Parts: sequence; C-alpha cells; structure tokens
Amino acid sequence: MPLERVDWAPFDIVSMDLYRSAEIADRFTDGVRGLVAQGKPVAITEFGAAGYQGAGERGALGLEIVEYDKDGLVQLNGDYARDGPGQAAYVRELLEAFEAGGVDSTFVFTLALYDHVHRPDGDPPDDGIVKVNENRLGATTPTCPGHPRPPSPPSPSTTAADHVPSPRPEASRTGTAHDPTPQRSTRPTLFRTNQGEHVITDVVIAGGGPNGLMLACELSLAGARPVVLERLIEPSQEPKANGLLGQVVKVLDHRGLHERLSGSPEPPQPNSGYFMFGAMGLDLSLLQDSPVYALPVPQRRIVQVLQERAIELGVEIRRGHEVVGLSQDDDAVTIDVASPGEEYQLRARYLIGADGAHSTTRKLSGITFPGITYDRMTVRSAHTTVPADWVDPATGALNVPGHGAVLPFLPLRTEHGGFSYAPMPGHPPLVSTTEWDQPTTDAPMSLEELRASIRRVLGVDVPLGPPDGQGPHALRRLTGGNTRVAERFADGRVFLIGDAAHVYAATGGGPGLNLGLQDAVNLGWKLAAEIRGSAPSGLLNSYETERRSAAQRMVLNAQAQAALIAPGSDVTGLREVFTELLRDPDTVQRLAELTAGVDVRYDMGGHEAHPLTGRFAPDLDLRTPTGPVRLAELTRNARPLLLDLTEEASLAGTLALRHDQVDIVTARSQTPAPTALLLRPDCYVAWASASPRPNPTEIEDLQAALQRWFGVIKPAHT
Repeated sequence: MPLERVDWAPFDIVSMDLYRSAEIADRFTDGVRGLVAQGKPVAITEFGAAGYQGAGERGALGLEIVEYDKDGLVQLNGDYARDGPGQAAYVRELLEAFEAGGVDSTFVFTLALYDHVHRPDGDPPDDGIVKVNENRLGATTPTCPGHPRPPSPPSPSTTAADHVPSPRPEASRTGTAHDPTPQRSTRPTLFRTNQGEHVITDVVIAGGGPNGLMLACELSLAGARPVVLERLIEPSQEPKANGLLGQVVKVLDHRGLHERLSGSPEPPQPNSGYFMFGAMGLDLSLLQDSPVYALPVPQRRIVQVLQERAIELGVEIRRGHEVVGLSQDDDAVTIDVASPGEEYQLRARYLIGADGAHSTTRKLSGITFPGITYDRMTVRSAHTTVPADWVDPATGALNVPGHGAVLPFLPLRTEHGGFSYAPMPGHPPLVSTTEWDQPTTDAPMSLEELRASIRRVLGVDVPLGPPDGQGPHALRRLTGGNTRVAERFADGRVFLIGDAAHVYAATGGGPGLNLGLQDAVNLGWKLAAEIRGSAPSGLLNSYETERRSAAQRMVLNAQAQAALIAPGSDVTGLREVFTELLRDPDTVQRLAELTAGVDVRYDMGGHEAHPLTGRFAPDLDLRTPTGPVRLAELTRNARPLLLDLTEEASLAGTLALRHDQVDIVTARSQTPAPTALLLRPDCYVAWASASPRPNPTEIEDLQAALQRWFGVIKPAHT
C-alpha cells in the first residue's frame, strides 16, 4: 500500500474517523503533546495493526506500536501494557531516556489505527517505516557516559537507520510566520497510509489577525489542526485598536495571555475610577465590584503575541495566501487559494472567515450583512504632542485654556462635535475629533486639518505638534461608519467570527475586537469536539445562538451611544436627563455591564439554575493540595473543569468522575464562592451549586450538563 505524505499534525486528529472510540488514543496524545509543548519535533508513522507488529521487533529506536482491533482493544507492546497505565507514562519514560541518551530533538512513534491486517506476513518492507531527522537520530543507538541506553522494543537486532529511508522530496506550501516564501515546514512530516482519498485539513482560517490567530490557538489546544491563511505578507503596522476592554481581558487571563500582553505577572484589575458611555462619564467608584477591565495595548502587539503563541502550539501560518473561492459538500470545504506565484486548492473539514468587515469568505458564502450606515460622520485622529504644561500630572487631564479640563480617554461632546485625548502608555497621545456633515475631500489628512477641526468643535485652538518617538503613527480621516450583523454566522461548514460577522460604529472601547476574540474562544472547543467526533448533538449550533446574542447586545450598545453623541439641542436635553440618571449606582452598574459585555447570559439548560450558571467564571483564589492558585490558572489548557469546593470533596467522591474528558480539582476557596462549578472550555459556567453537599437532584443536573456539553462521559482508564 503506498504511503502519502501530508503535513505533520497531532495524530489524534489524523485518521480520527478510524478510531473515534479508542479512548486510549487520547491518553497517548497527552504524552505527545507534552513533547510538542517543549518544542520537541515529533513524528508519528501510521501502520496497519497486527501486520506491522514485526517492526517493533526489528529494534527501530524510539518506535512503539500501538494496536487496535475492531473491538477497540489495545496492545501496547508487552512490557508496557502493565494493565493499561496509559501511553502517556510510556512517552514520558521514553522522553527521559532519549534526553539522557543525548537525543534531544527527534522522537518517532508508530500508531496502528486499522481494524484489519495490511501485511499478514508481519514483516514490513523498507517503506513501512519513516525516519525523521536522520542526522540527529543517527545510525546507532546513542548513549552518553553514565547514562542508560534508551529503551528499545523487545528483541532489538538492528538500529533505526537500517530500516528507515529518507522521505521523498515534496513541494510544500508551508511558510513560516515571518517568511511568506513557501517552504518546507521546520517540523517533521507525517506519512500516512492512503487509499486514494483526499487529504483533508481539519480547519482553514481565512485571516491572520487577532481573531483568526486566537481561534487557531484554541483549536490547537483542543487537539485540532488549523491552517491560517493571511493575505498580508507581513503583519500590518497600521495603528488600529489601542487596547482591549471588558470581559475579553479576563478571557485572555484564563489562557495565560494577559501577562504576555501587559508585561506584568499581576492578574487584571478592574477599573474602579471612571469610564464613558456615549461621551458621558460613568463613575465606577459607585460600584462595589466594577466589571470594567482594560488592557491598553496596540493591536499590532496583540497580533504579535497571538502569533508567537500560535507558533508555539504548532499552528501553520501561510502569509501572502488568501481565499479567492470556495465550494463545499457533505464532507469538506474546497478552498481556492491565491499566493505569490501560484494558485492551489485546500480541502478542509471547516473554513472559518476571520477576514474582516469586507470578508471574502462571507461574500463567497452568500451571507448578507444587513445593518445601518452612518454616512454623516467624519472622524479625524492623529498621534501628536501637546504642550507639556497643559497636562495635569495628578489626573492626566488636558487643561485647554478657554475650554477647561478634558479627562484622558473620556470623549467630550459639544454642540459642534466630539473631542478626545488618549495618552496611551509608551506612545504619543492620540487626539481625535468627530464632526457631522463635513464636505468631502480627496486631500491627504494633515495635522493642520485636525487643528482646524478642534477649533470648530471646542471653539479654541490647541497647538498640536508632530509625534515623538518611532512610529508607526496614526494620521487618518474616516468618513461614515457601519453597525452590521451577518444574517447568519454559519453556512454549512463555513463559519464567521469577528468583524466578518459583526461591525460597530460610534462606540468606544473597540467592541469589534473585544467580541471577536470571544467568538474565537466560543467556537474553538466546539469545532474541535465536532472534528474529534465527541460533540453532543447541537453543540456546534450553539455557537451562533450564543454569539449572536452577544452581537445583538452590542448593537443596542452602539445605537444608544450613537444617539447620545449626535449633534442637536434635543440630544443635549436627552444628555442632561441622562446625567441625572448616572448618579444612580444601579444605572451605572447596568451600563458598565453593557459596556464590558458581561450582561450576556448563555442558556445552559436545566432548571433552578444557580445565578452564576451561563456567566463567565468568577475570580476565585483557591487553595489546593499543591498550594494556592487562581481559578484562571486552572483553565489555561482549555479543557472542561469541575471545581469541587464541597465539604470533604463530596461531589467528586460521590460521582467518582475520573475520566479523560473533564478535569477535576478539589480545593478550598479563599474568597466567597459557590461550592462547585462546572466550566466549559470557554470558561463559562455550565452548572453550579451552593450546597455544602449537593443533593441527588443537583447531581442529576450536573450529569445532564456533562452530557449536554461534553457528550457521553466515559470513566477514565485507571
């Protein structure tokens, strides 16, 4: 049977259809992922079951054969079976032995995935084993003085090099994240037995911006194999969003990305000072617990961090490649791709449009984009310098003679337009104006044009100077704006996230990016479960249901703020009434939750739900048997989590939930908390309890939640 080369991928996804029920594959995968997380290249060769058993007996270093028969039974080469302790343990042993023996870059495993015998003679030909990185593995078993030899399969008689030929040459479209030139991936190549079927990638993501890269990370954490296609050869340096706002900041903390973006190991802290809604101040000091979190970081830095993380997770990023056509059938999407010097096709189980407001994916799928266009509005922005003696060192406010103080980051509305002053840390301040019914012009934007706009809006001159420091710096004029939501977020095997699904105008805080990153986190684990074949019925459909509710809520936010900043004396009267309402803490709480995006509650099913059910996970400081930990630190692996804070860990003990699909942590809370939480991989609470010892009805509800979100839960192999 011929061997066909495909790009390296986590092997639990390749040939998934052939061993969906093989639970042991998940445990073996965990071991291999441990190597990948350390940056160790891993190659996996795929053989037919019993017929290739002889390969292990021929002494190929680092080769191990796992056999599956049609009943899902497993044999793990004799001595390592040990009543099924799990392949992960063997992988760790093999890793330790390899490192002790001086082989620190190459690990080769064989995996049998078939329920029939390819070669009844049990003696594979030379093309039955693939060698990767021959120069590192060497022709003999490596040893180091004072260290044992690495373990070999039973009865070794030859070395790996005796039976492992070099791979055939192949043209590859795989490029590095920094080099658009198509080239071979730096990771090993996976060879798989193929009977003429198309090689299908798990997921192709159109768009390598923050949303596409975040989704790629989520898919990789869940074991799926994404390919990112990005039209731009290099990441854009154009100034765009200046930071992240609201619940998305906590989402990033739960993935370990907040520290990378903020540069501080401290967890995110809420803004308990002031924020804005419709260019009106929200006094957050009135609130006991502010839901508003902010992370001031430029979008280009967000892209850089997410790209680095994606590469760590093994994501393939093809820059200079863009989707130009697509068609789909019951099994996959065929994607036409254009890149420098060539056009080609990809087959993927799913295609995700993360390609922005003008999404090609959305248009090719025939998905309309209804909404509202604000064509009267002109926004001018520039990084500038302002007179140093105008800046209040205590408050950061810009004291404008003849007008008064302008608080930083709080837009100011006058009868003639809007003005804002945003001194971003480490960057020149960003000064912006908003005006209505301005004459159109084709002239390039200039600082003098911005000065003139400020004069019309504030009625005084503000002496702006060119920005200090290295760019890129903003100097732009935007006319009009849109608030739109796609008629549907999915079409068959095509899904939309971020600006491809929804865009917003006239709001502060970058709502498109805040929502888009959360779209990615919501979709990633569901899509991966569908690819693994473990998704319960309706799971993938819940993406649109849940994220559309968030998108529509943001439409309300955008339209309300657009009405409050519009010109006219009638709007001024409305704002005066609104100012009185903003003295009420309950009103501030509602608007702060709307601004932060925490007022959306997902329907988790069940009855008499705990108040936290359907909400994002609370901030909890925990004490576990291994020491103190924050709840956010327990969710970095993007797996379902049952947190048991009950008396004597009664919940975990009662259910004996030791299985591979859900992590269980028993702890004590150092802050007020429920007694138990079931978290989905996106960190939303699927079930919660306040009972010291949950009663039978609550346990039944927990079991129903496990079934609803994660399918059939099988006991772990112990």
